[in-house]
Amino acid sequence: MVYLFLANGFEEIEAITPLDILRRAGADVKTVSVNGNGLEVEGAHGIFVKADISISEVDVDSADMLILPGGSRGTEGLKESEPLRKIILTANESGIYIAAICAAPTVLGELGLLKKRRATCYPSLAGELIDSGAKYKNDKVVFDGHFITSEGAGTAADFGFALTDKLFSRQETDRLRLSMVY
Repeated sequence: MVYLFLANGFEEIEAITPLDILRRAGADVKTVSVNGNGLEVEGAHGIFVKADISISEVDVDSADMLILPGGSRGTEGLKESEPLRKIILTANESGIYIAAICAAPTVLGELGLLKKRRATCYPSLAGELIDSGAKYKNDKVVFDGHFITSEGAGTAADFGFALTDKLFSRQETDRLRLSMVY
């Protein structure tokens, strides 16, 4: 099970692109509202998404991966969610893949999970990631252990394919790239 967390202000392309790619690969992905007021979540550009489940329904023991899309307001919403912080810390202890893109790697940085780990994020937030102890890399997608980070909206497809590599195989990713003309 893959859980993709949405807070009001999430960057739509950073959520929907990896979601689409993973579902095309056959992954069971649930979108999760971290808002306390229902399943409807508003993206940074006014696109509304109805999440599959609320955060109270997440079963971290069944998780293969957690995904955090960025967007500055969305990232703040993720940071403010105490249930999400608990889920992330539990997943980390279990070695579950934790993926974050754009501003969202700063959520992991604030939790102290990226200390001495290679990571990337939206370039203007590199200083914040470095201050959290991460080894910032200016790359589209960075892997370190069970953490996967990516730069931003323009790297959303690369991020989605990288997640597919981790959950499935390079062959599945190559098949998807070909079928999607990527």
